[in-house]
Amino acid sequence: MKYSKSLLITFLLICGTSSFANDSDALTKENINKRSENEVKARVEILMNRVDQIKTMDPIEMDSFEKAAIKDELKDIKKELKVAHNGTLTISVGAAIIIVLLLIILF
Repeated sequence: MKYSKSLLITFLLICGTSSFANDSDALTKENINKRSENEVKARVEILMNRVDQIKTMDPIEMDSFEKAAIKDELKDIKKELKVAHNGTLTISVGAAIIIVLLLIILF
C-alpha cells in the first residue's frame, strides 16, 4: 500500500512539474520585457499558489527522490520570482524612518 501511494505521489509530482518546465511560460530576463504587467502578475500568482501547495505537503511521507524534485522545483520558482521582482525597490521600516529623520534634520 505504501509503495503504491509513493508511486502515485511520484507520478503526480512528475506531471505537476512538467507544467513548470515549459520554457514559453517561464519568466526569464529575455522574455520579461515582452510580457504585459498582467501576464507577469498572473504568472507570479500561479507560482505563489504552487509554493503554498508545496508547503501543505507532508515531507515525512515522501521519499528522497520526491524531496529532491520538490527542492529543484522550488529553486526554479525562486529564480522566476527573482526575475519578476527585479525592478522593485524594497525599503524597510527602519530605513524609511532614518530617511525621514535625515530629511527633517537637513531642512
